[in-house]
Amino acid sequence: MLWSLFAIITSGVSGAIQQQPHAGWALHRISSGALGKDANAIERHDFDYTYDDDVLGKGVRLYVMGDGVQCEHVDFGGRALCNSNYDFARTLLTTSSDSDSSSPSRGRSTHRRPRPTSAELDDDDGNDGDEDDWNDVRPSEGKATQIAGTAGGATFGVCKQCTIVSVKVTGSSEITRISDVLDAMEMIAGTQNLVYWQPGVVVYPAVWSRTAALPRALEALVRKGIHVVVSGASPGERDQCNSFLGMGAEGVIGTSFTRANDTVLPWSHTGSCVSVFAPGADVYTVWWAKDRPQEKDLAVRGTAPHLAAGLVAGTLATWLSIEKYRLTKPDQMKALIQRHADANVVGALPSGTPNYLLRSLPP
Repeated sequence: MLWSLFAIITSGVSGAIQQQPHAGWALHRISSGALGKDANAIERHDFDYTYDDDVLGKGVRLYVMGDGVQCEHVDFGGRALCNSNYDFARTLLTTSSDSDSSSPSRGRSTHRRPRPTSAELDDDDGNDGDEDDWNDVRPSEGKATQIAGTAGGATFGVCKQCTIVSVKVTGSSEITRISDVLDAMEMIAGTQNLVYWQPGVVVYPAVWSRTAALPRALEALVRKGIHVVVSGASPGERDQCNSFLGMGAEGVIGTSFTRANDTVLPWSHTGSCVSVFAPGADVYTVWWAKDRPQEKDLAVRGTAPHLAAGLVAGTLATWLSIEKYRLTKPDQMKALIQRHADANVVGALPSGTPNYLLRSLPP
């Protein structure tokens, strides 16, 4: 994966329909349509992003699962929340059950983290909980920060006013335990019960798994009215129905990614479990530098499926901030995302893969 740094550029626009300059080709594509001949010039930074300044995700909670968001990054403007209650990657079992693959409790934490109170989740002043409590969990490798950047960053994101909640399920060793993922989803469901007036969106960069527990957990979130977006799991398996059962869970939005010319890469995820495509090749986002944690204003360009998932989740969050959509069920929002997308424009798709490319402006 080729990464390059560049300076973050922000715009000072305000009003209703606005254009953000220097936003990168991905935001331009989902808001304004096909790039045409400009698809060969994505190195330029003069692509505009068109958005509705009144529809930016305010009042929507975006749960980013993964290795932990760098909540202090300037692009999040204090909207990203880190809390030890949502760190599920810290506690590892050292008992015999760790080596017993047949044990139903294998890998499950022995310490059940208490659910936060409603006061911790939503203060009267609009800040979510005590600042000291919400900033004590560090990210590990940066994938969750990149997702948060394309979903809700001020420069490269869609829901520029949504609340980003870091849900850490991957530790510094880059190991993700399915049991920790299940615990995290249970916690998210409990949280949304406490803040039921705020729509919730979960974005999950999937790990390879054939366990039936994951789709059951994802469908449980959907039944509670929580919207779920997942990215592909294994780059070696193109058909995501074969590598991650959760991609096809009822009501879940499965995502894959495209290049600037609206084609997929040889290792882009395909199959009937993909609900919608979004830009994910040579896409700009924010970056947490593991070796330079004091630098909180870095940006990066990369190619990865989770970048597309962030754009889809951010779009979903902005639409849910519109009054008429706030109580819309996840399966209905999934259908709306597909109905409003550009249909039959993604090239090089195998048969049986739904052909929808994300559009961000609300219908």
